[in-house]
Amino acid sequence: MSVQQAKCCVAIFLATFAAFRASAGAAVILMDKGIFLAGPFGVPDIHQPPWASGEAVFLSGSPATAPYYLNEFVLNSDASAGQFSNNGWVNGGAFNVSVIQNGTSFSLSWDLSNTHFTAAYLSINFDNIFYHVYQTDDAVTLSTQVEVTGNLRDQISHIRFFGHRVPESGTSGVFLVVALGSIVLMRRLLT
Repeated sequence: MSVQQAKCCVAIFLATFAAFRASAGAAVILMDKGIFLAGPFGVPDIHQPPWASGEAVFLSGSPATAPYYLNEFVLNSDASAGQFSNNGWVNGGAFNVSVIQNGTSFSLSWDLSNTHFTAAYLSINFDNIFYHVYQTDDAVTLSTQVEVTGNLRDQISHIRFFGHRVPESGTSGVFLVVALGSIVLMRRLLT
């Protein structure tokens, strides 16, 4: 086998692996990015492109990778509960939020499997210029309960969910055909 054929086989394998990983729903990974001084940010307008939202650009660090605004959970003033604004791309019914410690922490889960989005960032605000940011593995559409906090001192005012669009389910068949085709091509190149 030539070097060119080996490179082609490796490229096909990596593309196939990435396609299978994207459709398999990896385990949830919640990364605490820390507390930042930013904003204040207004509610993103879903009628504008993602990079038009200052908060979306702040979360991803680049206009090119700015995520979509999915929804926000707003805590009541007495910190006993809250409600979803339902002003984003995903209805609040896809999310489950439990208030902990008088609004200084939350237990969250979400099921975005019936939407065309994945969760990528959680932006937690104290109704001031400080934001606690979490990033998730954006291949996850169904999550177990995860706990998020503000700064464990101030009451959280709202949590905004941001994410990315995913291909419609019909593209899974395309990925399967590409994977099978790459296997056949690899066998031909190796023989």
